[in-house]
Amino acid sequence: MMQRISLYSGVLLLGLWLSGCTDEVGGDCPDGQTISPVTGECVTQSTTTCGPGEAYSSTVGGCVPVGDDNQPVDTNQNQDPNQNQDPNQNQGPNQEPNQNQDPYDPDCPYHQPDCDDDTPPAPWDPTGDYDPFQPQDPSTAVYHSCETSDVTGLQAPQFVLSNPGKYLLAISPTASVSPLSFTAVTPRAHFIEHADDGYAGFIVSIGPRSGQSSAQDVADWLFEEIDEIPGYAAVREGDGMNYRAHDNYRASILNHASVSTSATPGEVRDQIVSRIYGIGVSDMQYTFSDTATADGSGIHVTYKTVWRSDDEVIIVGGITTTDRKNQHDSAARFALQDLAGGTALALAGETMTDDCVSLELRDVTEVDIIVSLDASGSMSDVQDSLMGFADELVSVLNSSDVDWRVAVTGVDCHNIRDDEALSPEFRDLWPDPDDWEGAGFPIPFPGFDMSDFDTPCRSPGMIGNDDNNGRLMGSGFSTDPGVISNHMGMVSTTGLEYTLTMGLAAIDHSLPRTDNDPMKIRTNAAVVVIVVTDENEQIFKDAFSWIQGENHSLSASQRQELEEFAEPFLGFAQRPDISATIFGLYWMPGDTNCPGGIDVSHGIDYFVEQTGGQGDSICSPNINQSFQDITDASIDVTTGLRLIGNPLASSIRIDVTEEDGSNPVELARSSEDGFDFDTLVNSLFFQGPSTPDIGERLVVPYLRWNRTVIPCTGDTVCQTQDNQAAKCVQGICQ
Repeated sequence: MMQRISLYSGVLLLGLWLSGCTDEVGGDCPDGQTISPVTGECVTQSTTTCGPGEAYSSTVGGCVPVGDDNQPVDTNQNQDPNQNQDPNQNQGPNQEPNQNQDPYDPDCPYHQPDCDDDTPPAPWDPTGDYDPFQPQDPSTAVYHSCETSDVTGLQAPQFVLSNPGKYLLAISPTASVSPLSFTAVTPRAHFIEHADDGYAGFIVSIGPRSGQSSAQDVADWLFEEIDEIPGYAAVREGDGMNYRAHDNYRASILNHASVSTSATPGEVRDQIVSRIYGIGVSDMQYTFSDTATADGSGIHVTYKTVWRSDDEVIIVGGITTTDRKNQHDSAARFALQDLAGGTALALAGETMTDDCVSLELRDVTEVDIIVSLDASGSMSDVQDSLMGFADELVSVLNSSDVDWRVAVTGVDCHNIRDDEALSPEFRDLWPDPDDWEGAGFPIPFPGFDMSDFDTPCRSPGMIGNDDNNGRLMGSGFSTDPGVISNHMGMVSTTGLEYTLTMGLAAIDHSLPRTDNDPMKIRTNAAVVVIVVTDENEQIFKDAFSWIQGENHSLSASQRQELEEFAEPFLGFAQRPDISATIFGLYWMPGDTNCPGGIDVSHGIDYFVEQTGGQGDSICSPNINQSFQDITDASIDVTTGLRLIGNPLASSIRIDVTEEDGSNPVELARSSEDGFDFDTLVNSLFFQGPSTPDIGERLVVPYLRWNRTVIPCTGDTVCQTQDNQAAKCVQGICQ
């Protein structure tokens, strides 16, 4: 690929708006296109009509103010665009803060609940020096059964920083980085190349396009743009996973597309980014001395989208060849995984520090399982079968070499917003009856107020409902088959099926994490919810009339409605202090042979998919075998080592030692023989002959974002960054 000459070099600190026209068709451009005042070439004409004193910006995807020269005003700019700046220079004490930066209040840093609501907390003091890497002071460092010497080999990543783009991306220290610029314009974007490892990458900060309202919308749009590149045959290999990042932004991570082309990774990147900005590839300017090569196997693209606000979206992508992506220990494979996963990106101004976890392998396989059991009349046979299966279930769990416990909750729900045994945060997930506009009660009764029947979790007890609201049955978590069987028999025969939501309510009842308490989830336990039902989750049926019955396929608009409605509950399940994985026995979409099934469970299936769980058919002729298969799958998924905070995946190092710490052997990162990191559940996983043995000790030093761990003492009043109630456990607010 030919070398591009950039106006700047290194890491970009300030940027400009890219402008384009809207209503005027200029020159000899074809219909639907207009001349770009930036490039002088024909570009797709926007259908956006801007008001007086505004012009369309393809950078933000909307109208922006224009100045006296009739050019878009860069509200982020504090510097002459033609003035060269040392991109690696930290912001000094005399530099004016960015005009769009939130005001800095030293009394209102992140994680403190007593801040003035009118003064949002700033990520950092923009008038002070800023170094993203802040390792712990060895004299005061707090590690977890590690020694200070265990972290000495950790290497700081390379940070790609954009102040106006408000992003900080941690990448390989050996990768090459160049800011992207156009003619006299610098967008909020950077390009990445790693010639030796064979991949290219990019990060851009843009405005959402018309009609987009979520990270998933942006991810879908980007694939359409890739698919429309002339000469490319793109195939989408994964729709991405919804994910709540450590800074509480919603994201769609690990989107995958394969492209049939002989182009290099960098050439494909250029085509993609040119589509994002609506300009020609030849108009982009950057500088690399060496680039990744093609190998004839085609191209694989992995990307993520982060919805920061209605005005800002971050897109991060990685590109390599298909052969490199498929190699189990390829550096390019893991680079793409880390770029498009949830761990490498933060807000500009965040800092990264070192951490370490060390423990015996037997200590890391704790799993707390909550069974949310539908015991309505149509499920009585299943309930009886599972009660009789308790002995076999315990045998299955005991053979798994995990430290397990099982609790059971029912699916009845009443006045949950008023249940003070649940946290305010969980209660607020539920619709306010005064604002509710759902599917409506299916059977009207003239002369009666049916609003209590219509609003989720408000139905009167006369139809078999009570106010259990996700409480654990009996004595809570247990390993005794007789107790587990009795708990399954205690579930009430409610007329409604709040299966998934009561499983989540049971989690809320079981927080904060506490060891040696049968009513609480343990400190280091993975959390599994197993939903057992022949109907869809009740709250989805309350909300949407079209989701009931034998409807196996949803339209695109219905799917979007479902996902938007489910988002707060999914966000709760994915909270870092929970990281629940949902499994289920239910009527699975696409299973046309389900005698006795009442509803195709699209809502439950969505949660299973998004949390990395597994579903099986409630209509199986051998329901006990299906339940055993689901239990086996839940153990397989949750036997990883949960790390503390939000780690940078590429920084993780694992030494396997004897129990006393002797004879350390470093374990390789590999999808076939070694370890890997799962962003969704914040855990390490092991595979192949090198999997550590029970009794061996693992020493795991890594880097993490500072704000993902809140140190505390026993008398600290804990509050997490999204104002969730927490408890001080082992020196950390959880």
